[in-house]
Amino acid sequence: MSPLHKMRIFLRELQKKSDEEKRRWIIALTAVSMVFVLAIWGLSLSATIKNLGGEPSTPQQNNFVATFVNGLHVIGGALTDRLSGLADRIRTSVQRTNSVTIRSTPFTVATTSIEAVTPHSFP
Repeated sequence: MSPLHKMRIFLRELQKKSDEEKRRWIIALTAVSMVFVLAIWGLSLSATIKNLGGEPSTPQQNNFVATFVNGLHVIGGALTDRLSGLADRIRTSVQRTNSVTIRSTPFTVATTSIEAVTPHSFP
C-alpha cells in the first residue's frame, strides 16, 4: 500500500471523527508545519546572512540556533525601543491636562420690531 493511499484512508477516517478531535489534529499539524517552516527559515538565514555586528564570525556561530538567537536579540531590541517610545507617548498624553474656556458673545433681543399681541378671551 502506497503512502499516498494510506494518507487518503487516514483523511477519510478523520472526516468521520468528532469536531473536537479534528481541532486537535489541526492544532498538532499546524504546530508541526510551523516548526518545519521555522527550521527552513533558520537554515536559509544562517546560509545567507553575514555577521552584521562587525566582528568576525567564528565557525561555532554559523549554525541555526545561533542565527535564531541573534535574530531574536535584534528583534527584541527593536521591539523594546518601540514599546518604550510608545509608553513614553502614552505617559505624556495621560499626564497632559486640557483646559477649555467657553466665552459667549453678548446677546440681546431687540423687541422693537415685533408687534404687540393683545390677549383675547374665548367664550
